[in-house]
Amino acid sequence: MIEDSILALRRWPSSVRWIAVSSLVAISTFAAGRLLGPRLRSAPSSSADQTIQVAPRSGTQLLLVYVGSSRCGACRAPELPGYLSAIERQLRSKARSDSMSIVKIGVASELSAQAGVQHLSAMGVFDEVAAGQGVLNHANSHFVALRHPGLQATPQVIVLKRTIPEAPTGGIDQAGVQEQVLVRKVGLRELELWISQGTPLPATR
Repeated sequence: MIEDSILALRRWPSSVRWIAVSSLVAISTFAAGRLLGPRLRSAPSSSADQTIQVAPRSGTQLLLVYVGSSRCGACRAPELPGYLSAIERQLRSKARSDSMSIVKIGVASELSAQAGVQHLSAMGVFDEVAAGQGVLNHANSHFVALRHPGLQATPQVIVLKRTIPEAPTGGIDQAGVQEQVLVRKVGLRELELWISQGTPLPATR
């Protein structure tokens, strides 16, 4: 039947044949849209699509910093991604109630940047990541060694309050940014206990 239709179509004048083919393509496209459209609209988007990129602005942020390593046995514990997800969910609720935005930062304290990025990708979606160079990693130095010294161990979660002033000419004043460590939890046991308590935060000044 299809062969007979093709032969009949070839006997039509070229102008009529072009109109027929164009009409068939338009009808097929419309039908496909009606059929697949609802499925595409109802399909869940990926976690990356759900991440809203917002430019930094003056105000107060709550920083949720995860420090881990693919070489650390505890960091490979199957329950750790769930712990981080529960911490983020509870802290986002607190941040909203205090009119703060929240920034999730992943730090892989290991020599291989590639292995570090792969490890962090298994821990969830981050707004900022740093990996490679071991303890000389800039983010590791900032949150664990120099600016905010703490125990050099993984896994650990650090929560900071960051105050960002507005520059006189508009935008943000990077030189005036202030950070205050609110909580530092090291090890699976501390994280589990903190979550069971509802991830309490101390009063901030």
